[in-house]
Amino acid sequence: MSGNSAETTTLLTVGIVALIVLRFAFRELRPQVVRARTLWGRPGLFAILTLLVGYESLQREPQPLVLLLSVAVSVVIGLIVGAGVIRFTTFAPAPKAAQPAVLAQGSWQTIVVWVFAIALRFGARGLLRGEGIGELTLNAALFALMAGAFAFVAFSFGRAIRVYRVSA
Repeated sequence: MSGNSAETTTLLTVGIVALIVLRFAFRELRPQVVRARTLWGRPGLFAILTLLVGYESLQREPQPLVLLLSVAVSVVIGLIVGAGVIRFTTFAPAPKAAQPAVLAQGSWQTIVVWVFAIALRFGARGLLRGEGIGELTLNAALFALMAGAFAFVAFSFGRAIRVYRVSA
């Protein structure tokens, strides 16, 4: 019976992730106005989540070196993911009323990069199961990865906003 329950939980998780990716895909493929004042909200949120979950990890799974290495490696991977996203994102001047802003549009390649980032988390969970790395440590690492990715994206969007403001 418990095997069936685990299978149901896995299918439910995959289904939820699939719905999130689908919703994200439709949003990513449309041009969107990205304003300067909203750039750092996501990286900040994920940085705070990294700190909170990391703190909780130290309370329940006291392995500070494992946590530190996991978070550090994840930030680097996140920066690479962010660079991949930006590589396949196109920018254009935003309408004057929205300034300072830029019009950004992702592509199928950006969706693949984000899905790859999510798959990394599930892959790490499968590979590291039974290796003494706790679930909270893995979650803190995922949040660090997302913080790094969104920080790179925010920095790059900010640069694009400055370029289009100067050229306007």
